[in-house]
Amino acid sequence: MAQQAGTVLSAVLFGAIAGSGALPFPREAFEQTIRKSSKGVDASVRGFARACEIVAKGAATPTPVPSKPRALAVMPAELAREFPAETHEMLAAGYTRMLEYQDQNYAQLYLLRLKRILAAERPVDPAGLGKFSTTSETARYLALWMAFDDIVRVADLKCRASRYERVRTEVKAAPDEVLRIYDHFKPGVPEFAALLPATLAAALVRWDRRRQLAGKSALALPLKLPAHTLTGFLILRGLASLKWLRKRGSRFAVEQSMIERWLAGVEQGTRSQWQLGHEIALCGRLIKGYGTTNERGKENLLHVLDHLAAATTFASVSARAEAIRAARVAALADDVGKALDHALVQHGAPARPVRAQPVMWVKKRPGQMA
Repeated sequence: MAQQAGTVLSAVLFGAIAGSGALPFPREAFEQTIRKSSKGVDASVRGFARACEIVAKGAATPTPVPSKPRALAVMPAELAREFPAETHEMLAAGYTRMLEYQDQNYAQLYLLRLKRILAAERPVDPAGLGKFSTTSETARYLALWMAFDDIVRVADLKCRASRYERVRTEVKAAPDEVLRIYDHFKPGVPEFAALLPATLAAALVRWDRRRQLAGKSALALPLKLPAHTLTGFLILRGLASLKWLRKRGSRFAVEQSMIERWLAGVEQGTRSQWQLGHEIALCGRLIKGYGTTNERGKENLLHVLDHLAAATTFASVSARAEAIRAARVAALADDVGKALDHALVQHGAPARPVRAQPVMWVKKRPGQMA
C-alpha cells in the first residue's frame, strides 16, 4: 500500500490504527495531524485513507505490488547429493554467501563444517523426523557468523550497483535527477587491528587501552566519503579488494576459533541427544550486530557453552537442553544481561563475570552545569 500510494510506511500504519478504532479519536483528527506536518501531505493522506478504509471494513489485504524475483542460490549438484533435500535451501544460500564474502576455499570450509553436523545428526534421527533442522539451523547461523562484518565487507556492500538503485528508490529520485551519497565512517583501533597479524594487533590495542585509561577518548578516524564521486568510489573499491588481507588478520583467527568451539558443542550435543544439539545450534542466533553488541553476544554464547552445554550436573540431557533454551531466550530478550544471569543461576550455572570498567574523572569547569 505504501508503495502504491507513493508514501512512507508510517502513514499507512497510521491509517490502519485509525481504522481499527483502537484510539478514541475521529478520522479527521488523524488527517489533520498529517496535514500539519506539511511534508508529502498528498501522498501520506492517500496512503492513510486507503489503509483506514480497508481496516475499518475488515477487507482483505490488497494485492501486493509485484517485485523483482530474487535470484535463488544454487549449490553444485554433487554437493546437493550429499545433503538431505530439507537442508538445500539454507545450505545453498550460505554457500553462495561464502563465495561472495571470501572465495571458493572459504565456501568449501563452510560445507566441511556442515558435513560434521550432518554426520552427527543422521545417527540420532535416521528417519529424518526432525527434517534435519539441526543441520539447517547450523547452516543459517554459521553463514552469518563466517561472513562477519568488517571494514572490507562494509566497503564492498556500499559500492554495489544494487545499493545505488535501492537508495534512489528510497529517496524517490527521478531518472534525470542527480543523486549524491555521502557515507560516514568512524573506524577505530579495533577495526584497523582486525586486519593486522595477532602480534601487531595486540600491541595496537594495548596502546589504545593505555590511552583510554589515562583519560583520553578512544582513537577513531571520522570520515565523510562522497560515494557518488569517482574518488569516493575508488576508495570503497580499494577497501573492498582487501579480502586477501582478511584471512591474515587477527580477528579472522579469533572468529574461526570461536566458531569451532560452537560447532564442537553442536556436534557433541547432537550425538548425545537430538534436542540438545538443536538447542545449541539455535544459540548461534546470539551472534548478531557489530561492535560491543557482537562482543557481548559471543561472550554470552561461550558462557552458555562452558557452563550449560558442557555441564554434567543435570538430571537428564533433556533438562540440560531446556536450560540452554531458557538461557538463549533470556539473552535475546534483555540486552543488559540481567535476565540471562537470572536464567543461568536458576539452572545451577554461575552468572556471567562482572567486567571491569574504568572510572573516568572529568574536571568541572567554573560555571559548568553538572
